[in-house]
Amino acid sequence: AETGASRGVVVTSSGFTSPAVFFANQTGRIQLIDFEDLNTEFNKYIGTSWSDHLSRIVLFEQRKEAEVNL
Repeated sequence: AETGASRGVVVTSSGFTSPAVFFANQTGRIQLIDFEDLNTEFNKYIGTSWSDHLSRIVLFEQRKEAEVNL
């Protein structure tokens, strides 16, 4: 069904199957971000020790969201 979206991003904490990569490449409108890519981006923007602080990062974001929903 047409949703009006022109592009999509799929993020995984692991990897993608060959058929998923093939499909994304065929459409040209789907960006796949696997753990390796995600880790690289997190290292660049958050720092290489981001995984040591992941629970704190998640808790901070949850608190911000809860404040918005008050």
